[in-house]
Amino acid sequence: METAKKLNQQKIINFPKGLLGFEQFKDYIILEEPESNGLLYWLESVDDPSVALLVTPPQMFVDYKVKIDIDKLEGIGITEESETEVLSVVNLPEDITKATMNLKAPVIINHQTMQGQQVVLDNDSLSIKHPLYKKESK
Repeated sequence: METAKKLNQQKIINFPKGLLGFEQFKDYIILEEPESNGLLYWLESVDDPSVALLVTPPQMFVDYKVKIDIDKLEGIGITEESETEVLSVVNLPEDITKATMNLKAPVIINHQTMQGQQVVLDNDSLSIKHPLYKKESK
């Protein structure tokens, strides 16, 4: 994986509150996963490249529309939902057919301010382990 420190400072996304479980790391860069055809990316910490989360735009896999209280995102300069990019953290086990994504706590990015925030949505119908791939019906 490419080291984030070597990359252009303008591409660094600051997470003022950090990410869930990684609050001490504030600066990340997005790197495309090779051979994923733009479906998977790494959100890699600039301070510790061993901290990297696999993420994806969830709408590439499922009908996903999030309703986020804009007031929660003011800290990253978002005043309208249209200013956001939404990513889901992916859990990729050895058997890729069992991969899941977290729809309950999306990563929200404002590319205008280069800031982001992970939010936990108040919606019990959203799963933290939503299957990435649909099971084939027999």
